Amino acid sequence: MWQLLNPFLPTLFMLAVLLWWQRRSKGSRLRPWAMWVIPCVTAFALYTTLRHRPPELSLLTLLGFPLALAAGVVVGWLRARHLHIRIDGVSGRVTTRATAFGLILLAALFLLRAVLRSIFVTPAGHGHLAGTALLSTDLGLVFSVGLIWARAITLTLRVRPLLAAHRAGSGS
Repeated sequence: MWQLLNPFLPTLFMLAVLLWWQRRSKGSRLRPWAMWVIPCVTAFALYTTLRHRPPELSLLTLLGFPLALAAGVVVGWLRARHLHIRIDGVSGRVTTRATAFGLILLAALFLLRAVLRSIFVTPAGHGHLAGTALLSTDLGLVFSVGLIWARAITLTLRVRPLLAAHRAGSGS
């Protein structure tokens, strides 16, 4: 039984830690200007990675890249929509705190990765992936960039009106 659960143990452990952390977390400060640094860095990293070693042009890449990007955008939007956003009335600081749904969604992505990895690992058990390993990592990068950008855009769209209302209410 442990052999069947072994690929999923890190994900289950991570889920338990994330849920514990979420219950204790008071939130983290959100700096609207700083949340664009990571999306820009990841987009540049994706560009240089794919430019250095472009994937072979095939039906799988023509369908896979837009689907990975779309899936990343949906997951990023969902994660950003399930954040509690709070503005301190005195200082105007914006804090965010992940909801249990957002953390479960993140853990589900890791679980999906573990499932896919267990499917594509060769029977020899040496960790060699199928011939599409490079393409799958490229798709994962595209997914990640979509997720990060959608999260930043969604948070910006959610925080701007809150900050404007706070500024209007405080007279600054």
